[in-house]
Amino acid sequence: MMDCKPTSTPMEVNHKLSMDDNMPDVDAKKYRKLVGSLIFLCNTRPDICYAVGVLSRFSNKPKESHWNAGMRILRYIAGTLDFGILYTTGDTLQGYCDSDWAGDCDSRKSVSGYCFSLGSGIFSWVSRKQPTLALSSTEAEYKAACFASCEAVWLRRILADIGFPSNMPIVLKCDNQSCMAIAKRTQYFMLAPST
Repeated sequence: MMDCKPTSTPMEVNHKLSMDDNMPDVDAKKYRKLVGSLIFLCNTRPDICYAVGVLSRFSNKPKESHWNAGMRILRYIAGTLDFGILYTTGDTLQGYCDSDWAGDCDSRKSVSGYCFSLGSGIFSWVSRKQPTLALSSTEAEYKAACFASCEAVWLRRILADIGFPSNMPIVLKCDNQSCMAIAKRTQYFMLAPST
C-alpha cells in the first residue's frame, strides 16, 4: 500500500456501513488482522480512531465494503506518514465533544467522541457507541458532554496526583445549541461553543 493513491480523509463523509450489506463476504481472518493492526496504530494516530472503531464492529462477518473502507484507511495513512502531534507546555485543560445521532445503522445507537488537550496536542481521546438509544440529537450530544465531563474530572485529579494541580476551569466545547442550553439550566458543567 506504500505506492497507493493517498486520500485526504480516513473515511468518506457520512459513509454508513452496515452488517446487512449485499456485498460478498471477505476472509474474516485477514480482515481481523487488518483491524487489529489499525487498532494498535490508534495509540499514536487519534485521527483514525473513529474509522477504525466503525470497522471493528464488523469483525464477525466482514463484507467487501468493510474491507474497502479498511483499505481507504491504509491509503490515508500512506499519505499522512509525516503527521504527528506536537506537544508544548500549557496549563489549561480543554476538551471537545461531539456525537452523531443514531450513527450506527444496525443498532441505531449514537456514537460519542471527545478529546482533551493540555497545551497544544491532545493526550486523551475516546470514540464509542453510547450504551443506550438517544431519542433526539440533543440527547445524544448531552450524553457525549456528560461522558466528556466525567473524563475531565478524572483527568484533573490524575494531573493533580502527578504534581500538576490546576484551579483553572476546564473548558469543554460542544457544537449543539440546545445541549448547551440544557447544561446552563442544570449548571452541572459549563459548555462553550466550538469554533
